[in-house]
This record gives sequence, structure tokens and C-alpha cells, in this order.
Amino acid sequence: MLVLFGLHLLMRLLGTQALDYRFLGPETTHPFVEDVHQIRDTLQVPALHLAIVQGDSVLLYDISGRDQPTDQFASSAQTLFPLASVTKTWAAALLLRLEAKGLLSLEDPVRKYLPKKKIPKEVLIKHVLSHSSQENPGERFEYSYRFGWLREIVEEVTKQDLPQVFEKEFLRPLALRNTLPGKESKLYKPYFKRIAPPYRLDSAKAKSTRGPGPKLSTSSGLISNLDDMIIYNRALDDGRLLADSLRDKMWAARLNFKGDTLPYGLGWFNARVAHKVVHWHYGQLGGYSTVLLKIPEMDLSLILLSNSGAVSDHAHMIQGKPLRSALLFSFFKHFVFPEAYRKNWDWSLSETSLAQAYDSLRVDSLGASLFREELVAEFMKQSYLARRNKHLLASARKLMNLIIRTHPHIEAWVAPQFLYGAEAFVEKETIEFLPLLEKIALNTWEADPGNPYTNYWLGRFYEKTKEEERALPYYEYLAQRKNDSPTWYTREPTYKTAKAYESKDPARARKYYQKLINWGSESGYLYYEALRGLKRIKLNQR
Repeated sequence: MLVLFGLHLLMRLLGTQALDYRFLGPETTHPFVEDVHQIRDTLQVPALHLAIVQGDSVLLYDISGRDQPTDQFASSAQTLFPLASVTKTWAAALLLRLEAKGLLSLEDPVRKYLPKKKIPKEVLIKHVLSHSSQENPGERFEYSYRFGWLREIVEEVTKQDLPQVFEKEFLRPLALRNTLPGKESKLYKPYFKRIAPPYRLDSAKAKSTRGPGPKLSTSSGLISNLDDMIIYNRALDDGRLLADSLRDKMWAARLNFKGDTLPYGLGWFNARVAHKVVHWHYGQLGGYSTVLLKIPEMDLSLILLSNSGAVSDHAHMIQGKPLRSALLFSFFKHFVFPEAYRKNWDWSLSETSLAQAYDSLRVDSLGASLFREELVAEFMKQSYLARRNKHLLASARKLMNLIIRTHPHIEAWVAPQFLYGAEAFVEKETIEFLPLLEKIALNTWEADPGNPYTNYWLGRFYEKTKEEERALPYYEYLAQRKNDSPTWYTREPTYKTAKAYESKDPARARKYYQKLINWGSESGYLYYEALRGLKRIKLNQR
């Protein structure tokens, strides 16, 4: 429901400029809210809280659903959510504040502060902060767990634990009384019952999953609510957190050695939508999804908190394209795109009816372009659902056919995010689209052979189509990289490469098993599989 907000937040602003809450009344609706509720229900999201802020006005404040599917009462403004990777936006502001105080420089080598880590001297703080520290530092964006190293750097230069630093720099100055710096916070236990339980989508049903992580990191760990996020968002704009020059530095587009623009700045994704610059970040942690999105030209922000991983996961947002999210597309459609093009398409119609609707548009018009973009976002959502429920595959197939019809040059696409969205057609072994998906994947790889996400996708594609020999080069590329860290796209390929070479090249297999062992606990269960692999090699060589 849309809710009118009381005065308790305004009283907490402690003399700062009050926000003006201009809500639609409870008796009215908004097309965006209708979309959000429909998406929430489709993805089986228990609770979803969102706000749209423009300048000093909160245009829309919506709390919907229940914290648990079985709850008798609706979710409330008091509910807290782990922010997951939206925590990175806070960490970026913190690092810039510390640099301004002379405690560090973003140009410093990481190993200046972390001498025990085996890190090349070329890896600078700015590379970690911009997810460009792997392989050749500064060359490409790769979302990395290394962002968490920044906690150790902050604690080294401040001589304080990270939760204390967050309280000093953010929580006390902004009077954020509903924000907890991780499980380490003394308020965690008394506030625990206010934290929404986490859920994941499994077989088209929401199922409970594990809760927040163990402690605050620079990557993740903050826990907050919609009220405090509105204050934090405004503080980013009005100079209370960062001077304009530092905020601009944080959001500035980053270029690699070739002059190519990377999709990530310092702790924030950057994108362009409808000729407008967008700074944003999503969070996804097991059973939670969050979004903070800002369009400076319009002084417009979107804040979203939910207790289901499906809100972020369905769009594979790690690739940095917000329009691939059905929910974010709806936001742009209703608040950013020209009003004449804010048409709601009924994607449940037959393929013929939708094709006729598209044919009624001028092919080169903005309306036709937005139809195609929204079609892909809707397809990503339906394909995500079909991966979990085979009965929904027909709907995804219909939209895939429509994409092929409305995109005559689809065979030339370079589209890593779309490939992950189309995985239902690989996992469910629907063979009619496999040649097209393979063509798009190879185009994407040829455009950027070093992209780890494309190599991982192609490896899994050929493995699922029973072409293990074709999968191996893509897996081995990921396994043999030098300046790398364990993550979802390196651990599994390293293990599978080692396993493939066990009998035909034991020395090679030993090297990759040893890499997993050197990663220690960060290899997860594959650490023990690697130990078993080395034991097998030793037995076979007797």
C-alpha cells in the first residue's frame, strides 16, 4: 500500500533541511506502484519497500507485502533489511573522506597497508574500489570480493574497528537510528526481530534461506530501513557526506588503458539511460535485494529494499545494465522516459497479438525502441521463473520468439547479460534456441575474449550440451589467470579444469588443484575436492 508518513523522520533531521513528503493518498494508485506489486507477486517477494525522492520531496513511499508469507500483518516502516552490496556506496564515501583527511591516497598500493597479502604492487586502492584490480589492474571491470579488503585498510589507517568508523562518520552525524553496522553492533540483538527474514525463489515458491552475514565489511553488512536510506540518500546530495568535488570523483566515469569507459566508478555503477547519466548500485545477498539509483540531472532517486534475492537475481545486474531489470525498467518508463511513451504492454497476450502491437509502431521510433527494451527485460524475468518452474517455459519461449522477430540483427548481438537471462533454454534443454545462443555467446567472446563472465557462460554451455572438450578452453582460461581471487566464476572452472587433466596431464591437474588449496577456506567445499584430487594423482603415479 502507499502510506502517508508521519513526522518522526522529520524530527530526526536535527536542524537540517526538512524533506517534503508529497504522497499519493491511500485511495489513489500509480502505474509504477501497480507494476511493482505485480512484479513482487510474480517473483514471490514477501516484502518490498521503496521510495522515490526528488530534491527535498519524497514523491512516493510504498511499503507492500508481509515480512513473512505467513504473517497476519503487513510489513511496516520499522522493518529492517540488510543492504548487501549497497554498503559499497557507503564504503566509497568513507574512503574518499579518509583521503581528504590525509590518512590514505587512492593511488596507494594495496600492499602498503596489507603486506601479508600476495598482491602485485600494481594493484592500487582505486583499482579495488572500482572492481578493476584483477589480471591487468585498471584494464577491465570484474566484480570482485576484493572490495572487502578495504575494511582492513580502513581499520589500519583509523586504528578503529569498521563498525566504530561507520558510527562516527555516518550513523551519529546523520542520526541514523535504524541503521546497524552489521551483526557486531550492540543494537543487533534488540533490533533482531525487526529484520525481515530472508527468502529465495525455488520452484516458483518463496522459501526461507540464511540470514545476514557475520559482520560488517566494506562490501556488505549494513542493515537499515527505508527511513534511514532516505536520509542517507539526501545527505549524498546536500554535501553533508562529501563535498561536491569528492562526490563527482566518486561518480566519475573510469577509463581503461584503451580509453574504453568501464561500467563502474568508485563504489557505484555508472550507466546512461534516455541520454541521462545514472549512478546506481544493487545489492544481492542470499534472500535479500536492494537498489539505490540516482539521476543527478533530474535530482531523482530510487530506493528499494526487499527480502528476496529474486528482485536482483532475475536481471543478472552484475553486468551493470539497469534496464534489464523489469522493476527498474518500469521506474525509468514512468519517471524518466517521455510521457507519450509510458505505455503498459500486456505481455500475457499471445505472440501474434504482441507482434501486431509492435508492427503498429514505426520501426525506427522511440516507442518501438522502448518496446524492444521492455520486451527483453520481461523475457529476463520470465526466463528466470522458467528455470525454477518448467510449466512457465512456454511464456519465456513466446517472448524469445518475439525478441527474434523484433530484432532482425540478433545474430550479431554482443550481449553477456542477455545470455544469463536466457539460461532457461540451456538448463531445460530446449534445443530450438541453442544455435542462436551459441552464436551470441561467441560474438560476445570475440568482442572481449578476456571477459570472465562470457568464458564462464560458454564453459557451462558446452558442458550442458555434452561437449566437454569445447568447454575446457573457456574453463582453463579462468583457471590459469595469475592476479585473481576465488569467486563464483573462478573456483568451479579451476576445479573442472583440474579434473579434466587428471589422467592425461597430471602435472597440469596438480597445478590447478594446488591453486584451490592455496585459496584455503575461500574455495569452499572444492578445497576438500582438490585434496582428494591430489591424492588420486599420487595413487595413480605409484
